[in-house]
Amino acid sequence: MPPLAPGVWLARGGTHNSLVIEMADHLVIFEPPLFEERSEAVIAAAKESIPGKPIRHIVLSHFHDDHLGGVRTYAAEGAIVVVHSSASDYVRAVLGKRHAVEPDRLELVRRDGRHIEPAVIFVEDGITLTDGTREIKLYHVPNLHTSGMLVGYVPDARVLFTADLVSDTFPLIPPLASSVYDLIEKNGLSVEMIACAHGNAMPYAQLAYALGKSSKRTDTAEIQALEQRLIDGIKAKDVKQIMSCYSDDLFAYDVVPPRQYVGAAAFQKPWQGFLGMFEGPINVDVNDLIINSDGEIAYSCGVQHVTGTTNEGKPFDSTFRITDVYRKRHGKWVIVQEHISLPPDVARW
Repeated sequence: MPPLAPGVWLARGGTHNSLVIEMADHLVIFEPPLFEERSEAVIAAAKESIPGKPIRHIVLSHFHDDHLGGVRTYAAEGAIVVVHSSASDYVRAVLGKRHAVEPDRLELVRRDGRHIEPAVIFVEDGITLTDGTREIKLYHVPNLHTSGMLVGYVPDARVLFTADLVSDTFPLIPPLASSVYDLIEKNGLSVEMIACAHGNAMPYAQLAYALGKSSKRTDTAEIQALEQRLIDGIKAKDVKQIMSCYSDDLFAYDVVPPRQYVGAAAFQKPWQGFLGMFEGPINVDVNDLIINSDGEIAYSCGVQHVTGTTNEGKPFDSTFRITDVYRKRHGKWVIVQEHISLPPDVARW
């Protein structure tokens, strides 16, 4: 399963995909398409990639048979089925039916007395699944394709999963795709990637561009999300996440000698040194962030206040001025130039 973000995988099939999300002590999976063998394959892949964590929820995007054909397999695993309330009668019938002639896994566990009635959560406008740390937000999306359509959004990963309404493989149908775009904009979601039930994952910027809605507002939201991912990487001391925000051909000026760095690989070294200075957590506050974009190139400037405790037990308290230049690479904004400086100490003047 190719990862889309930390703890998020797209389990791809020939025609249909599922999304696997790792929580603190369990897994959540979106979409049980087609038939039992497909679900068994996804379950096996999930257990191999994330061993020791049970599947707690299986989320159905909608009630069409090709998208819920494997739901009984997850119910046999003990997963709670999550679906829109408009499909309640149909889903209850699917889960309640006996398979006497050709028993499936749910029929077999019923015969063994290990499972009687699958648990189901019915969603109206939306719901949040959480482990206290990571959240998965489910939204009902009114559209022209079907009733009771749910999409899922993982805020910390900035990944949104949708079925039928958006695909990078099938021809884009503007009225359907616009329903997803409008939901994202209305709720202010910081989406970077859209994981599609058909096809592949695609950058949100690609959807906005295809709909002719790529705008300064969209660019600003995407760059804000990029900067937040960088800040989150600093706080987590995750140099890999930090470097994912930069282009390979980055040019940077830093306060750390030799001051000038060419290429992301070279700039990774001062980042590793900086993160390694701290004994405990690193606190970062961003102020006065200004972003401007013309759709092809963008820049930002802002102030970052960093505090923490060094390995020597000394307090660290510094303010940095950051100027970034961005370009799009494969439909996504990345930092191509960065200038880090320290404001002058006016007390010394």
